[in-house]
Amino acid sequence: MKSSPATTAEAVMEAAERLNIVSFLEEIRGTAEFDRQRVIDLLSAIATLERGGAQMYQQYSQQTNEQEYKARWQEFARETAVHAQVADRVISALGGDPGYRSPAAMELEKAVSPMLKIEARGDVADLTRLGYLVMVENVFRHQWRGVNGLARRIKDPGVAKILWDASRIVERDEEEHVRWNTVAYDSQFGKVATGM
Repeated sequence: MKSSPATTAEAVMEAAERLNIVSFLEEIRGTAEFDRQRVIDLLSAIATLERGGAQMYQQYSQQTNEQEYKARWQEFARETAVHAQVADRVISALGGDPGYRSPAAMELEKAVSPMLKIEARGDVADLTRLGYLVMVENVFRHQWRGVNGLARRIKDPGVAKILWDASRIVERDEEEHVRWNTVAYDSQFGKVATGM
């Protein structure tokens, strides 16, 4: 059975509903202007810390004797390197230079350096590595949540979409990295404490 053609009144009502939806979306979209350089500075810090995290994972995977740690840390090293690339691409999309290092990025480089110099051996070294990874991954998670929140507050829809998409690409991995390293840390802590 054929439906009857829409009347002019129905078409006008439908158009009005669509306008209402668009108006609503305009209202809930962020209202904040953003300082492009400050956002680039923050993304520079994120990219730098992500690169440091990838380096930590790579080095730690070579130093541990635990096969499970080795496999997961190699996987996380690859994913974390991708996260740094995502931050770099966002910097480029905002008109910045991915090679630029903000003051915060330079401080984070200094912070990662001691985490690469673990002198302990065996189970204690793995516990130390896991502790560092739990700390760093929690920072990663909060940085990307910050990017997500910024995407919701920014008025410029193009920039908001870039930030939103970047955060959505990375956040699931970050949650898994925090979860896995935390569980492994708790287990390793018990192993070191009991010798079992």
